[in-house]
Amino acid sequence: MPGEGSDSSNMVTAVNPATLGKTSLPTLSDKYDLPHHLEVVEACLVEAGYAKVDEATSNITILGKYRHLVVSRILTSLAPVKDVAASAKRAATLFGYDWPQIRRLLERQYCKKTSLKAEYQSKLKKLALKNDGECEAFIEGATEAFSLSRRAFGTDVAERRAFIRQLCRGIPHDTLLQLLRMIQTSMAAAGFSDTDNDWENAVAFDDFDLASRSDQDQPLVSTLTFCSALRSVCSLSEEAQRLTSAPTVAFKQSSDAVRLTQPTSERKPRPKFSDRYAHVMFITGSLLEDKEKAQRYFETLKPQDSLLLRGRRGRPYALLGFSSPEEFSAALNDVQKDTDSGLTARRFDPEGSKNGKGPRRQ
Repeated sequence: MPGEGSDSSNMVTAVNPATLGKTSLPTLSDKYDLPHHLEVVEACLVEAGYAKVDEATSNITILGKYRHLVVSRILTSLAPVKDVAASAKRAATLFGYDWPQIRRLLERQYCKKTSLKAEYQSKLKKLALKNDGECEAFIEGATEAFSLSRRAFGTDVAERRAFIRQLCRGIPHDTLLQLLRMIQTSMAAAGFSDTDNDWENAVAFDDFDLASRSDQDQPLVSTLTFCSALRSVCSLSEEAQRLTSAPTVAFKQSSDAVRLTQPTSERKPRPKFSDRYAHVMFITGSLLEDKEKAQRYFETLKPQDSLLLRGRRGRPYALLGFSSPEEFSAALNDVQKDTDSGLTARRFDPEGSKNGKGPRRQ
């Protein structure tokens, strides 16, 4: 034990209760992360000398003289997730701060495979890749769901296959077709046939999945992952769209020079945002750099429509349309009062004279 003549040169020891402060342990951010959180917290306690591992059961035993201190700190680490923290506090009171019993109760309530599966399936149902430009946001959401799947089922091949197939339902047909072709081509290059092997398990989900697999669980193809293939397909598709949407040019010979001219065609007038709404608000500020945060903020103002753009110098700005002067005035007042947002708002001038270096007309 620390303080009793033991060699503590290779470990952090619990010299006194003060060493386990309120910020010593990581905090829980999501109730579905509870299994992983408890593992990390218990490992910290063992490394700090407040608990030891029972070799027979692999469970930890908190040293008796630190029991109330340690359990109190564990409860504090759960505080950000109120329902988990409340359950843990009730269990601590009921079981006299006996950590094994508290842990078992929390596991029964929040660590069931069925609960984790229901949560990741719920996340997958909400995922939809609407266009190639949203690829990273789609992958981020899919990664969160995959993490839940891994916690619940580990390396279960059937569950992994089911996860990938459900994820593919949120990918447009043409994009998915290119993705499958890329995976099948990689399988063929590695000497495997897609008729004899599941393509869903032929590649890892992402680089983290690939790096964490054991030697016995390595995928058939390690040169790409599901996510890297999707990124590649979306990137190529975006590039193709840029090339095909570029204006065509024609060479016109004159007496003294050769110059490029665009073929004449009848252009449809560009719809004006300011023509569709009687009251338009012009907003600038750094918060607009994050599209998701900006959209959530706009929702609190309740506009009829919103438009997030960038000016000639690349700075973001937004236009919010309102149908009534009362709604416009209330929203404008809310933004101007919210100094913490860092946003600047004013009525949009269709002629551009009051918009500074922003838009001339939208």
